[in-house]
Amino acid sequence: MESRKYLIISCILFLAFFLRIYRITAAPVGFFTDEAALGYNAYKLLTTGKDDHGKSWPLFFQSFGEYRIPIPIYSNIPSVVLFGLSEFSVRFTTVVYGVATVFMLYLIGKKLGGVGLGLCAALLLAVSPWHIHISRWGSEYASFPFFFSLGLYLFLKSFKNRKMLPVSYLVFGLGLYTYYPAWFIIPVFLGFASLYWLVKERFHHKKNLLLAIVLFLLISLPLLKGLKDGYLLTRWNNIQDSKMAISERVKKTLPLYFDHFGVNFLFLTGDLGYPGHFVTRQFVRGMGVFYLVQLPFFVGGILLMIYAIFTKRKEWLLITIVLLIYPFSGALTLDGPSTTRSVIGVIPITLISALALCRFYKTIYRYILLWLLVGLIIAGYFVNIRSYLFNYYIEYPKYSADFWGWQSGQKETINYMISVEDKYDELFSAGEANGPDVLIPFYTLDNKRGCNKCALGSIDKLDKSKKQLFVASPGMFDDWFTRIQSHPSKIVKEFYYPSGAVSFQAVEY
Repeated sequence: MESRKYLIISCILFLAFFLRIYRITAAPVGFFTDEAALGYNAYKLLTTGKDDHGKSWPLFFQSFGEYRIPIPIYSNIPSVVLFGLSEFSVRFTTVVYGVATVFMLYLIGKKLGGVGLGLCAALLLAVSPWHIHISRWGSEYASFPFFFSLGLYLFLKSFKNRKMLPVSYLVFGLGLYTYYPAWFIIPVFLGFASLYWLVKERFHHKKNLLLAIVLFLLISLPLLKGLKDGYLLTRWNNIQDSKMAISERVKKTLPLYFDHFGVNFLFLTGDLGYPGHFVTRQFVRGMGVFYLVQLPFFVGGILLMIYAIFTKRKEWLLITIVLLIYPFSGALTLDGPSTTRSVIGVIPITLISALALCRFYKTIYRYILLWLLVGLIIAGYFVNIRSYLFNYYIEYPKYSADFWGWQSGQKETINYMISVEDKYDELFSAGEANGPDVLIPFYTLDNKRGCNKCALGSIDKLDKSKKQLFVASPGMFDDWFTRIQSHPSKIVKEFYYPSGAVSFQAVEY
């Protein structure tokens, strides 16, 4: 039995790794500037001990007019050591976090209901479209679920080994430095979890809890100082209407909160189906963040969870708490359900669905006639997974490559500029991306060649006494036309989106 268990979880982890690593540099198409910033800062720390702003081993990183939290950047250092600075190394870090989270759900499920539940939870997360999506691009989104699930597992272990409680709170404290929504989710969860601990332990062993809370507060101090000084609130301030009254904010927040539990977001249309959501890199069109076939298991799992809480498995109350607070990440920003901001929801929903799936299997595996139903469920998952993979690799690149998606083409244009540098006095990229400053240094390092003549610049840099190359979108050149029509020019190279549309042109002056 033990060897079979290890074989199954090994196969699940391999499946999770394959679904996250396959064609990792080609899909998503393009490489967003946030990804480049994470990798480039990790490279600078590794080679100089300073970030791209010249600060030695900072805790918070200034980037694109905001401040980034440290774990996603420092986590990239081992990958850069192994593979060098590249798109692969940045995304590989996220793949590792994704696979590690699958394993953590196995351990959590095992704690909550045995090996069978752990295996079901790991399998559901391994093939989850939501979790696959956020595990395939270099970002902070995948590190948050990992640290949260690790902290939760250690918290569950602490009821048999109380020394694990401070370690759990320490891990939760580190989780604050992964992603902005953690600043709300983790403290609120630990508030409920601390009360749960006291009640379950009948108010004994309070010293263990006190030590855990003190450790959490100590590790939170730099974050609290940054919030007090205001510089860590730049992101929040950029997305909020500071003039909105509290009553109006509450009125708008409540419907957005409940939308996180809607069938549309979870099982039918996902992030891109939500009104006002137009950033196409967030998710694939035409499906929910979970497979439709998982819907009955989620509903059944909720009923089983309620039953468990009122009988012998009161640990499920912790999962209920996570489920109830996860929507606040998207609701408080008045953005609605979000593939990224609401990402922690993938943990409780997967565990709850696994509870029903595991119980379903245990109930019918002795009845041969009911295996037809099992076959239909397996077929349903197969169809859903195939549909998702087809959408992700074939259809998704066609509409997610432009400015509101992955801003594809930056690597190709910069590499082209590097390859023809000797032919020109100056080469300029219009930098039509969010925070384009990091792209030229990133790709010149990735290309293993410098480009002393390459720079960001618009048509204002036009100098008739020099031979110059400008790279911009056709729309940008149209805007420049009236200012440069008297100056001879020639299109020397065109670049294309996966849809076939021209993304950028290289024009010689």
